[in-house]
Amino acid sequence: MPSLSSNEVHGLGLRGINVETDIYGSHYTFTTQGLYWLFNVLHEQPAAKRSKKLTVSLLKTIAKAAPNDHWRELRIKAVELPTDGASYYQLAIYLNGTPPRSPLTVGPLSGLSGPIPFLLEGRFLALPDYADANLLLTEEEQGELLAGGFLKARFGLQG
Repeated sequence: MPSLSSNEVHGLGLRGINVETDIYGSHYTFTTQGLYWLFNVLHEQPAAKRSKKLTVSLLKTIAKAAPNDHWRELRIKAVELPTDGASYYQLAIYLNGTPPRSPLTVGPLSGLSGPIPFLLEGRFLALPDYADANLLLTEEEQGELLAGGFLKARFGLQG
């Protein structure tokens, strides 16, 4: 089974993707910037050859990818879902375009703090066995979303 080298793990960390492996499996934590890299690498691949799972091979591709003029800004928007008594949110994550390309929706979430599991449904990208993937938003990002704004990330810019 292929594995990531320490240089690749370090490179992914610099791109906002933290990789940890233990006896229970692999744990991937993405920042907003990490999702920028994931979405753009997937967007560049032809649909027929696009990875269907978050694999070591895909992570190796992200670790060595270089942004180009075709890469798009990543956007994240939280939508409050009306419910009785509690606030729930759904996240829309997509590459900017008209219309937005490759949207991924996550939720309903009772809050926007802490690790937010994504890729659970497998419609966008499935997780391999014994793996989990989480989005981790900063307090500033949470505040921006809760205030009705949206997050954006592109090469060299997050926020």
